[in-house]
Amino acid sequence: MAWLLNSLSPNIVATVETISTATEVWKTISKLYSGEGNVMLIAETEERVGELRQGENSVMEYVAELQRLWADLDHYDPLDLPHADCIAAARKW
Repeated sequence: MAWLLNSLSPNIVATVETISTATEVWKTISKLYSGEGNVMLIAETEERVGELRQGENSVMEYVAELQRLWADLDHYDPLDLPHADCIAAARKW
């Protein structure tokens, strides 16, 4: 596992060096840095969506930026569909 720790920056190594398996290291790093569930990132991104205007951008550039922001929101606050009926309805929609 030394190869894994050697590939990380010293600040990150300090937070995971006591973890014994590579799988747990990656899970920990993912939780720390993915942004998933981060309420502040969600609020900031929602604000950016609300403030976004086409302005001088082409329609394609404007839509691309909206899609990027929406993808960020999907990552930070993923839609959880616990029931098969909900999943089927979402796929149909």
